[in-house]
Amino acid sequence: MLTFRVALSTVVLTAVAVPLTVAAPFTTGVAGATIVASPTVVYVDDTDNDGLAGLARATVTNPTPPAGMVIADDDKTDVVEAKLSPDGSRVAVIADFNAASASDTGNLTLMTMNLDGSNRHTLANEGDTASTIAEFGGITWVGNSTIAYAWVHGTFASNSVDLRTVPANGGPITALAGTTGMGDPAGSPDGTQLAVETFDGVNGRIKLLNLSTLASTTIVTVAAFLGEPAWSPDGTAIAYLKDDSDDPAAANPQTATELDVIRNTGSWSAPVTAVPAVKNNTTGSWIDELPHWADNATLYFDRFDISSSVANTASEDLWSTAFDGGTSTWGTATDLTNTTGSSEWNVTVSPADLTAPSNVTVLPAILGGTTITVRWSSPDADFSHVILKRTDQTAGTPQATIGNAFGSSYADKNLVVGHTYVYNFQTVDGAGNTTTDDVDHLVTATKTPVIVSPSPTSTVQRGLPFRVTWGVAGQAPGATYDVDYAVKGGIKWTLGSTFHLLTGTTATSAAFTKGTPGQTYYFRATVHDTHGNASSTTWKGVNVPLDQKSGAFSTGWTTISNTKVYWLGSVASTSKNGATFTIAPTSKSVSIIGTKCAACGKFAVYVDGHYRGTVSSAAKSTSFRQILWTGVNVAIGKHTIKVVAVLAAHQVLQIDGVADPR
Repeated sequence: MLTFRVALSTVVLTAVAVPLTVAAPFTTGVAGATIVASPTVVYVDDTDNDGLAGLARATVTNPTPPAGMVIADDDKTDVVEAKLSPDGSRVAVIADFNAASASDTGNLTLMTMNLDGSNRHTLANEGDTASTIAEFGGITWVGNSTIAYAWVHGTFASNSVDLRTVPANGGPITALAGTTGMGDPAGSPDGTQLAVETFDGVNGRIKLLNLSTLASTTIVTVAAFLGEPAWSPDGTAIAYLKDDSDDPAAANPQTATELDVIRNTGSWSAPVTAVPAVKNNTTGSWIDELPHWADNATLYFDRFDISSSVANTASEDLWSTAFDGGTSTWGTATDLTNTTGSSEWNVTVSPADLTAPSNVTVLPAILGGTTITVRWSSPDADFSHVILKRTDQTAGTPQATIGNAFGSSYADKNLVVGHTYVYNFQTVDGAGNTTTDDVDHLVTATKTPVIVSPSPTSTVQRGLPFRVTWGVAGQAPGATYDVDYAVKGGIKWTLGSTFHLLTGTTATSAAFTKGTPGQTYYFRATVHDTHGNASSTTWKGVNVPLDQKSGAFSTGWTTISNTKVYWLGSVASTSKNGATFTIAPTSKSVSIIGTKCAACGKFAVYVDGHYRGTVSSAAKSTSFRQILWTGVNVAIGKHTIKVVAVLAAHQVLQIDGVADPR
């Protein structure tokens, strides 16, 4: 278990503990956190008898009830096939996650996931159309990182099958050359070969495909359909289903099925004689799905019973049979208890995963008022989730379980600012194993800093240099700040490169002297506490205005100086009707800044030679550095702004500058 503490800055609020809500589509999560002490079994499970199945997880020693659902048996999910990875930590699944009915099989997806349904990766999708077919024909693991599958493609009248591979976490799909006609792949325990089936209409064959050379060797040829090969864990035997349609006792070819086994006597290079493991009986049942080895001498298989005269009461049981001491004799098949029902026991079994997962690494918490967002990462490929618990250390309340938290973060809300909370992390892997050790990690919360930047319409004098301030009172001792700035540019007028104004400073203000007139500068402050927490402000902009002296004036203007009231200490003033002021900033939005007063008159504005309106600067009282007019242009670029005085007798117009609020 992993623990760390978080302390919030002091403001008294009411605490409310909020239980965790986990969004995990199609899954129910892990029920409890117990070590899986027996090899894992997964099987298709239609518990509500609607023809749409989920995927159950159990153990060899207790096939039912299941240890948990990997994929929930709901009204829109239909699992067709599932295979466990060799290490037992993950499962590959072919399923329809949006099935309208049991007959709706046109939306199958190949996915991999952990044994609780988390960490999902979509690898491939079927793609049938009205005239073409593109479907899965069996899946297998090649080691723990690759999936091989049969791909049926072509038209409904004429199609073929070949083998393909894809990384287990998703990636490019590779079609294996020379595998036309091969289906039902099964990866060997050492990951070097695939056992596959072929059928030419008369003879069925089991072949071995070398994954390095793609050369194949036929090891069984029988005048029957063969399918669904399965390797023993030690790689010395292969079990498969045989459907002998030539059996004269078979009223239905399906009742002629049997489970056969071939064993490696030193080499797979020559044809091998099969040993019948279990034959069908004549009472109306057949061996149905996916034989699988529980160990090197025990096989599981699914037997389907249709002997009942009552409609919709056919049952499927999980059976086992044991090899008898290496004498090439198979023992009597056994119907396992508690497995009768609607479940389709196309089981796959893995060795028991008893390895405890590594602790997650706790990342700095994100702190915001009454919310703490705890974060973590895991080094393990089979990481599933964490079990979160929380203690309010300040209030002295008992530890409360928040619940299962999937993903990499959880936002804990409605906390008491000023209290210290201890969060306990218990890591769970895909097999249900948990961590058992404890680690403390102390984090002290900080308030979010607030940057205060100047504005062209402020009553404070603007120009270069100006001061930028940031931060708030009450920061934790040792807090430091990084202050960055950037400018906008380009055809979309977006922020460009970030530049550092100050790094690691404890100051809360600084003079900005690097700017040029007419440019808008954006500032961002980031505060760091002594425990690795960081919090940044949003970008805030301030425009360095173009002084009126940057423009061109006609005759009739005078300059009035006053460092206390005018931008950069002066303003241009005229009482001549028709006097003009022209300036050409690179901008999109432009504001004309000037004086409002009782004697102030009107002016006309032209942008790039086009009349944009006539504006009054009259006001009852005198105000300096006021926005007299703002216009937005169609495009960002250099635009010529022309102001023409429209004055009556004894009226004035005063222009103080041009702002570009980008």
